[in-house]
Amino acid sequence: MSPNRNHLANLAKSVFDGLFGSVAPGQIDWALARFADRTEEKNYQQHLVDIELPKDRLVNYLGITIYMVFGFLDLMTFQENLNQVLILRWVICTPIAILLITLTFSDSIKRHFQLVTIAVMAIGSGSMVAMIGLMGPEGGPPYIVGVLAIFIFFSCIQRMHYPIAATVYMAIVACYSATIVFVSPKSSEEIISGHFFMIFIASVALFTTYMQEIRSRLDYFQRRQRELDAAYIQELLIEATAADRAKISFLSILSHEMRTPLHQIVGFSEVVRNQLQQTLVSDSAKYLDEIHSSATGLLSTIGKILRYADATAGKVSYEIDTCSIKYLVETVCEQALTKAEAKRITIDVNKIEPTTLQIDHPHTCYALGHIVENAINASATGSTIEISGAADPNGGYILSIRDYGCGMTAAQIKDAMTPFTQTESHKTRNRVGVGIGLTLAKKILSDQKAQLTIESAPEKGATAYVHFALSAQTPTESETALPSGASGPVYREQENG
Repeated sequence: MSPNRNHLANLAKSVFDGLFGSVAPGQIDWALARFADRTEEKNYQQHLVDIELPKDRLVNYLGITIYMVFGFLDLMTFQENLNQVLILRWVICTPIAILLITLTFSDSIKRHFQLVTIAVMAIGSGSMVAMIGLMGPEGGPPYIVGVLAIFIFFSCIQRMHYPIAATVYMAIVACYSATIVFVSPKSSEEIISGHFFMIFIASVALFTTYMQEIRSRLDYFQRRQRELDAAYIQELLIEATAADRAKISFLSILSHEMRTPLHQIVGFSEVVRNQLQQTLVSDSAKYLDEIHSSATGLLSTIGKILRYADATAGKVSYEIDTCSIKYLVETVCEQALTKAEAKRITIDVNKIEPTTLQIDHPHTCYALGHIVENAINASATGSTIEISGAADPNGGYILSIRDYGCGMTAAQIKDAMTPFTQTESHKTRNRVGVGIGLTLAKKILSDQKAQLTIESAPEKGATAYVHFALSAQTPTESETALPSGASGPVYREQENG
C-alpha cells in the first residue's frame, strides 16, 4: 500500500474512531444501526424502556405542545381552507398524538415506544405536507420549515428505530414531492427549491438518526462493560479478602496445633537435661541442649506467626497506659541481653531524653524487641548499638535504634517491611527467621499511632526511627522509676506468644 493510501486509511480510521470510538468487530449491525447480537439488542431495548422512556415521553408532549401553538400561525396564513387546517391540526393530529404517547404508560405498549415516537413524527410532518397541499398555488414554502423543524427535533433528541425512521423520512419526502407537483402545483422555482431543501434536511435527519442510534448503543455497551468490570473487581476483592482471612485462620490453627507438642518437647527436654547434668552425662546433655535450643527457636517463630495472624486479623487488644520511655527501653534491653552478650555487643542508652508515653507497654516492648534483635543480628561481634530518644520539634517523640552492621539497600528495606520476605536469598542467607519481625513490629506500633521508618545504606549500618505520635508530659523524677510493685524490668508474655 502506497504512503498516500496509508495516510488516507489512517485518516479514515481517526474519523471513524472519533465518531464511534472503539468498536469490537461484529458488535454492530451497521446496515440496521443496531447490535448484531439479538440478546444484546433486546437488553438494550429494555434499558431504553427503563431509563429513556420517561424522558422521551416528556419530550414528545413538549413537541406536541409546540405543534399546537403553531396553529395560531394558521390563522394568519390561510385565507382558504382555514377550518380544514385547524381541524387537521387541533382536532385530529394533536389528540391522536397525545393518545399514542399516553398509551406508552401501558406495560404492553411501552416496549414499543420508539414506534410510537416515529408515528408521532409521521403525524406531525405528514400534516404539515397536507397543509401545504391545502394552500393555494402561491402558498406552501413557509410551511416546509415546519417539516424541517419536526425532522430536526425528532432525529436529534428522540430514540427511533433507524430502518423505520428512514422509511418515514423518505415517505414524507415522496408525499411532499407529489403534493407540490400534482396536488397543489407550485411554480418551477418553488418546486426546485422545495425539493432541494426537503431532500437536504431529510438526508441530515437520516444521518443524525443513524449516528444517534449507533452512539446510543455504544454508550450503553461501554457503560454496561464498566459496570461488569466493577462487579468483577468487587468479586475479586471479596475473594482476596476471603483468601486472606483463610490464610490468617490457617496460620492461627497451625500455630496453636504446633505449639502444644513443642511446649512438651521443651519442657521434657529441660527435665531430662537437668537429670543428665546431675549424672555428668555430657554428650547426652549436649544433644538435649541442641533439641531444647531448636524447639525454643521454633516455638518463638510460631509465636511470631500467631501474633502476626492475630494482629492482621485485628484480634490484638491494647491496654494504653502511661509509661516512662526509660522504663520501656530498659525492658527491651533486658529482653535482648542474652543475644547481645552472645555476640559481645554493647547497647548504649545514654542519649535518651526522659519523657512519658501513652502506650501498651508489653506489646510495645515486643515490637521494639524485634527491632533491637534485627540490629543485633546485623551487627558484627563486639560492636555497639545506640538507642537514643528526643522530642520531635513537630510534636511527639522519636526513638532511634542505630547499628553499625552490614546495612541494607532501599529494595532490602522494602523487603524487610514485607511479611514473609527475607533481605537475603533463601539459598544464601545465614540468618534464620520467617521474615515477619519488622512487619509485625510496624503493625503493633501503627496500631498505637506510632510510625516505624528505617534509613540505611550498604556497609554503613541502619537506623530505625520510631515516631510516637502521643508524647508525654513534662519529665519528673518519678518517670525514671519502675511501676509500683515492680522490682526490675518486666515483660508480660501474651497467651498467643
